[in-house]
Amino acid sequence: MFDIWQSVSELRQPCLVRPMPEAFLGSDGLVKTKLLKSMDGLLWEHVLMGFIGWKEPQHEIIDLIPSQKWLNISALQKAVRRGQVQRAIQFAKQGCQLDANHVFRRLAVCALEDVGIGNFLATACCLAVLGDRKHRREAGDAELAAYLAQMLAESPKSRLACDLLSLVEYNPALKPLVTDWVKALDHDLAQHVSDEALPIEQKMLATWLLAGTHRFQSGVLPKSNYRPRAPLMRVMANARMPLILYYIADRGAARTSDALFCSYLQIWHLLKNENEFELIQNKIPASEIIGSFPTEAYDVHTREGKLAVNQFVLALGQLTDNLAPMDMGNAIFRLEGGRLNKEVVHREQRVIGSKAASLEIFGKLDADEASIGHLAAQLPTLNDLRRKIDASTF
Repeated sequence: MFDIWQSVSELRQPCLVRPMPEAFLGSDGLVKTKLLKSMDGLLWEHVLMGFIGWKEPQHEIIDLIPSQKWLNISALQKAVRRGQVQRAIQFAKQGCQLDANHVFRRLAVCALEDVGIGNFLATACCLAVLGDRKHRREAGDAELAAYLAQMLAESPKSRLACDLLSLVEYNPALKPLVTDWVKALDHDLAQHVSDEALPIEQKMLATWLLAGTHRFQSGVLPKSNYRPRAPLMRVMANARMPLILYYIADRGAARTSDALFCSYLQIWHLLKNENEFELIQNKIPASEIIGSFPTEAYDVHTREGKLAVNQFVLALGQLTDNLAPMDMGNAIFRLEGGRLNKEVVHREQRVIGSKAASLEIFGKLDADEASIGHLAAQLPTLNDLRRKIDASTF
């Protein structure tokens, strides 16, 4: 059994993990601003106490050139997911050579996306640090980023927040509802958000729309959906989320501008009804080093990785009879870049994760496991292409 609230006990504030009392709310129905600011201070104090006594491990550092910024940040997130502490420290410090603010934002996104329920305290700490550039510089950007990177890499992990978004982002069956609900009043969306009779993907759609998809964008939801996020935050407050969860959602929205914060309301609804969590150790496939970065860093979110994947798709022409139509970038991500070393799982999470993977790769709920197996066997070909592109670039 794994206690998802255990990490927060280090703060010695039991009120953080209990359903919020009415006294935490202001006249506007939101958690009081002074309470959230006090949380910022409490979390910063906790980070600094650990950071002061931290002994940084030995690691290799290379001098980056500007064009390596995205490969380095991609490598950082993959190292965090895989629990590779030395690499996480290295890529965090290297990234600060070029853009420290970008590194701290990515660490916060990593926390929201890849750690989440595995370590609420580490997630909240990354968001607190992201919010105070002055204190970061006083502590030392590169060293503090390395400390947070180690904290995340060592944490148990969960991609539940990201999987919940994928139930909307890659789900063609929701298109009629998107057209209908984007015109709905805030009040009506708020009712859908908490309607236990609706399937989770519909509740997640309502949550994301209520957040306002002009700011918290997706690839499929209308960017013309101008809504402030305050109505959604009121729903979170009324749901009596524990303060640590509300803090993560609020600061995640304000400081990363990423839609991942929306998932934390539905995560709370799931957690309320789930008591049995398990921590499992996943087998992580070995990766080669291409140039100065591991192969999984060359994904479709980097220029070099996208070029390699495009060439790889062409090279797979003779295998098309064995491969069902799939989103190749997402399929490769599931095989390589999205792997977690220590994963927190429970019954509902397993179902959501399986649905999300099928939707991301095939655009439907029926996964073609044979096609994934055929693709995995061809990854050495992809790595050959990555090496050629890297050699011609740097």
